[in-house]
Amino acid sequence: MPTDYIIKNIKVDFFNRLIENELTKKMMIELAKQPIPNDFISKILDITRELEEENMSLQDKCKLVKLNNITEYRSNQKNDVKVQKLGDIYKTGSKDNISGLIFQICRFDVA
Repeated sequence: MPTDYIIKNIKVDFFNRLIENELTKKMMIELAKQPIPNDFISKILDITRELEEENMSLQDKCKLVKLNNITEYRSNQKNDVKVQKLGDIYKTGSKDNISGLIFQICRFDVA
């Protein structure tokens, strides 16, 4: 799901920005000492738990998760027939009936 990738990437980007600042880094360390269910840190830990690298810092794990998400999202796009058809339409450069062609590809058929 593209939305899942985007949400995870936003969370790990935000965490990395927090860690880069000394004040917020200290705050995050203090918050980690007092675990609260469903807090931001526990969500980051859940996201990075998928990685089996134990010798990596949490910040590096977040960067790796983001890279994995981007790679997986792009590979899913390459295998998506609708995305390929849309790409073909844009590659032709023809502006004749382009909106009609796009509509035919993106419409939702309700049975």
